[in-house]
Amino acid sequence: MNNDCEREKTNMFPKIQEPIFKDNNYIDIAERYQYQYPIIMKYLKNKIDGWNIGDFLYEQGAQKIALYAITEFTELVAEDLEKCDKSIKIVAICDKNNQNHRNGFHQNEVIGIDKLVEEYESKKIDKILICSIFHANEIFYDLMERKIKLEDMITVSTAIFNGGGECKC
Repeated sequence: MNNDCEREKTNMFPKIQEPIFKDNNYIDIAERYQYQYPIIMKYLKNKIDGWNIGDFLYEQGAQKIALYAITEFTELVAEDLEKCDKSIKIVAICDKNNQNHRNGFHQNEVIGIDKLVEEYESKKIDKILICSIFHANEIFYDLMERKIKLEDMITVSTAIFNGGGECKC
């Protein structure tokens, strides 16, 4: 009997799979863990302390926000803002691949970048919360080229690490 084979059959935790594709845009599991773990731990610490992501957005003067990029964090942020006692409203959810979300996301239509810019220019949006950890810089540059002010863009990491108490993660 092969011990490795037997151990694999009885292990109650699934094995972490190596990525099948490794192109330039693919982020493997180890990279995700390395970057997301401290953010998730800080977010959890903040939540335990009674903090809500809306608290930070409120301090930044946000009332009408757009969430940009549908990621693992977008779901957390949307649910957190629904429970927020501040008057912050998600007025748009944007993704550069909005055509992949025809059924919407979190009971909202998913709009493209051009529509996001249009909503921002017409003052229907006052802040854009970038929910992508890995592509935040790319998104910043793209939106700045489209004349969106830097001070009107916030990353989810910035909101989480500037809110709540200290985290030793």
